[in-house]
Amino acid sequence: MDEWNNRKTEAKSGNGNLDSALASVFEAALSVEYQSIFYVEPDKDLSVPLRVYNQSMSGNLKPVSYKKNYGAAINSVVAPSDRENMMLTGNPDYMREVLAHKHSFSTFYQTLVDGKMTFCEKKTIKLDPIDEVPTRLIVGYAERELEIGQRFVAQQLMIEYDNLAYWSLAEDNVRLFTTDENGEVHTFQKVYSKEHERIRDTVDPEYLNRVECIRTPENVTEILKDTNRFEITYKKNGTVNKWRRAVICCVSRDADGNPISVLLAFRTLSDAEADRYVLTEQIEDKNKELMKAKSDAENANNAKTSFLVNMSHDIRTPMNAIMGFRDLLEKHQEDPKKRRYYLQQIKDASSVLLSIINNVLEMARIEKGAVEVEKTPWNAEQLNDGIFSIFHGVMSQKQIEFTRSIDVKHPQVLCDATKLRKVFLNILSNAYKYTPAGGKIHMELKEYPSDQEGVVLYQTTISDTGIGMSKEFLPHIFDEFAREQTSTVHKIKGTGLGMPIVKRLVELMNGTITVTSEQGKGTSFVVTIPMKITDQTAEEHNSVVADTGKFKGKMILLAEDIEVNAEIACAILGEAGFSIEVAENGSRCVDMLKSMPAGYYDLVLMDIQMPIMNGYEATRTIRNLEEPEKRDIPIIAMTANAFEEDRREAYRAGMNGYVAKPIDVSQLMKELAKVL
Repeated sequence: MDEWNNRKTEAKSGNGNLDSALASVFEAALSVEYQSIFYVEPDKDLSVPLRVYNQSMSGNLKPVSYKKNYGAAINSVVAPSDRENMMLTGNPDYMREVLAHKHSFSTFYQTLVDGKMTFCEKKTIKLDPIDEVPTRLIVGYAERELEIGQRFVAQQLMIEYDNLAYWSLAEDNVRLFTTDENGEVHTFQKVYSKEHERIRDTVDPEYLNRVECIRTPENVTEILKDTNRFEITYKKNGTVNKWRRAVICCVSRDADGNPISVLLAFRTLSDAEADRYVLTEQIEDKNKELMKAKSDAENANNAKTSFLVNMSHDIRTPMNAIMGFRDLLEKHQEDPKKRRYYLQQIKDASSVLLSIINNVLEMARIEKGAVEVEKTPWNAEQLNDGIFSIFHGVMSQKQIEFTRSIDVKHPQVLCDATKLRKVFLNILSNAYKYTPAGGKIHMELKEYPSDQEGVVLYQTTISDTGIGMSKEFLPHIFDEFAREQTSTVHKIKGTGLGMPIVKRLVELMNGTITVTSEQGKGTSFVVTIPMKITDQTAEEHNSVVADTGKFKGKMILLAEDIEVNAEIACAILGEAGFSIEVAENGSRCVDMLKSMPAGYYDLVLMDIQMPIMNGYEATRTIRNLEEPEKRDIPIIAMTANAFEEDRREAYRAGMNGYVAKPIDVSQLMKELAKVL
């Protein structure tokens, strides 16, 4: 070897022992696979280029110094990490030893040109008889970017791993790599899904979940989402070589960063190695659980903080108005005009505050899963009439043109009218707020067929010509507390919870809601909900006009544990002509009713949340009394439990009516008129 390195043999003139005809044969035979081909007599330091970078040299065969040109090529194009190995495999002593009893050998290497790395193969072929010392060689060079690149990687990895597989995740094929007794790498194509089934069949059932992470492309994509390498340890069935270690490496990713090809490497572990890896993985899994728990806790804390900040602002705004106008009212009680104005402002701010509280509670109940859909017979036209009539007056006052259209073939349907009304009132309320005077709002109801027998699709479109929303805000309209502009900009109050509640309610009814909007041009909501057709007739909900004259002299038993609430109720009822007696809890209410003669009390107003005995328990107790007149006395719930399920629970307990706090006086009078 030293002799070859130190010799300075000049290249012979002519083409050595290779004539042009034979050179053409070699070039034609090898050019299919190799871009560069050389005839070499290493002992004579002779190299004849037959083809260089796909350019044929057969018409001008000129020998050059093998040593000088080979060394120059190595130093100019071969990657530094492979230069030493390439010099070794090109040494005449090495080639004589390797080719003593074989025809050829391959060397895998990488080139580095202009910063680009390419996998290549050098094929050295002996022209002498197989058992003779090699004196004449053909050396071919070719780029093998994928196949030889994979082999090159496999050859390096197989020092440690006994099974390798290259998998393009878009295909169900995998290239397996194995080595023979001489260390040569060979590849085979297999169906990946079948190979994974074969692996699963060998895995101990306790560890099947471990290999699930490499079962499908989706699983692999998930585990390599934020890392380029993932390792698992699993146990095989049987007692021999029972522990295996698998490494999953990302080879390439698409433009979005998703893995598109991976390398899987497997090796057998000793029991000691397995114990170490299993313990490490258990610690890692526990750490991940702790990190996730920490992250969840931090997110929950941030959400709580954000909630409190938003609520603090939204609650303080109407509270500031209530307190401020109360102070002004106290100073200007003698001025009728100012007094009316201040009282109206206090009333408006109180309504906003109540709306905020109701929205927060409604969202909490929806997220908790406490809201149920209750389908009852209803007439679509009647529901549409009711919603339209609520807004028609205020729209006219604001000089907004409010129109509607209905096109349905099956008006009688089963639906949750309360939730539908809440959805459309919320959308129309926003349309009213954000549409200036002179604008237009249109509500359209259309019926479409569905895939389900006996079910139709009701599609309601509410469009306005209001201020609209920006493209940036539109995707966030259904986010909690999302408001494009604060109330201080447009002077429009709101919690940012209305639209999230609308979306949740629509989804609870198996419907969909979409929105389109453009700033300065308006917004359009489309709500589509499946409705079951029915022949049942919807109940008529006639308004009851309260005749307060018949209330005079009637005795009410008021069950209320909060003194200020009792005082307010007594004042309202007293002005309507009622006489009132107060019981501070449900038990006291029952005792007072039992102790007085039948007919003494005309009606019971029952709070729900009270100490000793709540309103439901008190009502059930009354309904089980022996005296018919006392047992059948009208009972109306008057409670802060203001949700639909609270109303249903009140009726199940035996109550005759329901009024929510804060008390709406007109609503209270109507309920009283119904039962008296």
